Amino acid sequence: MEIGKPENFEVEGEASVVSTAWSAWLELFECYADCKGVFNSSGSGDKPKTQRLQRHTMWSFVGGPRVREVLKNYNSSVESDSAKIAPDDFNSLVKILNDHFVVRPNKRFMRHVFRQFSQNTGETIAHFICWKMKISGR
Repeated sequence: MEIGKPENFEVEGEASVVSTAWSAWLELFECYADCKGVFNSSGSGDKPKTQRLQRHTMWSFVGGPRVREVLKNYNSSVESDSAKIAPDDFNSLVKILNDHFVVRPNKRFMRHVFRQFSQNTGETIAHFICWKMKISGR
């Protein structure tokens, strides 16, 4: 069975919109890569290193021009070679892109949202608690 690749990440707009779209796209890419058998393996040896390199290459291809531009700009802005992203360091790649695309919430505002959030009529307590946990970041 052939699995279609995710669309390139090409979202424009406010930071909150891009942040939400990025998180969803990242999750979709992780599922796609896992289904293709390209795992983010840890450890030493040729196989884990090859799989991390394949995942990094797949990421660049599937991510599209915007993702490649962010990585290119990051690598050109870093002065030392040791700080640049190695082709097989997928976890660093994800961290850099998360730092670029994901908006860090304002703690005071999130505390306000958490306190204002109330259970809707007909909503189960389990669903309400689930939403409270999500808002609190757990």
